[in-house]
Amino acid sequence: MYKILKAQNLASNIFLMDVEAKRVAASAQPGQFVIVRADETAERVPLTISDYDRKEGTVTITTQVIGASSYKLSRFKTGDSIADITGPLGQPSEFVNEPVEEVRKRKY
Repeated sequence: MYKILKAQNLASNIFLMDVEAKRVAASAQPGQFVIVRADETAERVPLTISDYDRKEGTVTITTQVIGASSYKLSRFKTGDSIADITGPLGQPSEFVNEPVEEVRKRKY
C-alpha cells in the first residue's frame, strides 16, 4: 500500500496526489510514468510522474477522471492508500542530459 500524503482537487475532474513511494522516487527521471491501481478491483492506469522528491521518497501524480478507475483514484483523500504503484517506466526525456540553463532558455 502506498500512502497518500496530499490529495488536492486542481480543477473540475483533475486531481493531484503526493504519494509515498520511496523506490519509485529513488530512480524516477523526467518523462517517465507509473502504473497505478487504486484497489484490488480497479484497472491499471498509466500516469505521468509530475514531480518526485528523492529525499522525501515521494512522487506526485496528476489524474483526470475519465473512467471508473480514475474516478476511484479521485475519491481518495490525504491519509488513504493506493493498492499498487509500478514504475518508473518509459524512457526518460532527452532533456535529462542537457544543462538546465539551456533547457530553460527554449520555448516549446
